[in-house]
Amino acid sequence: MQNPNQLMEILWQEDINLAASGAVALELAAGRRGPWTESTADLAFSPDISGCAIKALHCWSETGSAGLGTFTIAENPRSPWDVALFDADLENFHYWFPGNGLKIPNRATLGYNGPINVGAAENECAAWIDVPGYDNGMNFSAGEDWDDIIMVRPTSAARVAETASGFTDLCGRGVAYTGAQPAIANDPNISVQILDIYPEDAAGYMGPIIETPTCHLSFLGIPTQNVHYSMFDIFGAYPTFPASNPIRVGGVGVGAAVLTLSAFKLGITYGK
Repeated sequence: MQNPNQLMEILWQEDINLAASGAVALELAAGRRGPWTESTADLAFSPDISGCAIKALHCWSETGSAGLGTFTIAENPRSPWDVALFDADLENFHYWFPGNGLKIPNRATLGYNGPINVGAAENECAAWIDVPGYDNGMNFSAGEDWDDIIMVRPTSAARVAETASGFTDLCGRGVAYTGAQPAIANDPNISVQILDIYPEDAAGYMGPIIETPTCHLSFLGIPTQNVHYSMFDIFGAYPTFPASNPIRVGGVGVGAAVLTLSAFKLGITYGK
């Protein structure tokens, strides 16, 4: 990915039983980050910035499906795009747009129609959009010469239904790591890089989201189904932060349950 530090995310998230493919609502306003605006409860305007492009769509449904979902760009004559294909099993689909991505005009009208569900289910779509000149604060950087590599399972604060929420520091200080692993000290000379994310969550919840003051990126997963996100494979670099100013981690789902099951592999460099 050419410049992951320019990525922003628009997230659609709703617990709904779709007897026919239908609109999934945007996450609630409190969780939103980045230079985009709402058109309706279901439709988003992309940034009013020239040269934006969709680099990836991550589409998830908590149940199997009996019919397609679609992603729409109202201003593009080739819209809609089929996503979330027929699958009797739990669904997880990643759509990558290589090179310059799927170009979108200024203030493009974007929407997600979820697949036909087999019962009530969490439906999610995270659109990663490259925005020229934007800084998401993730500080994607080349790998360091790590002194330690650790696996942690962060515990979030209480979540809020239907929006990115429950954020706490990824160093395990604000809320202790699940399993009582020691926190990473509040030290500006300690550098931390996120290497891999393994999402797992309770029924009705869809895994971890990392956040800075200007952006969140969702690494969604379905309960009971193994998923792995390699930062190097996806971005060619790693989100990087000093332990004194950590990236935050939260999640999304149907209610207030805390995130405890997702695992993060972190590279630690001391005396950076």
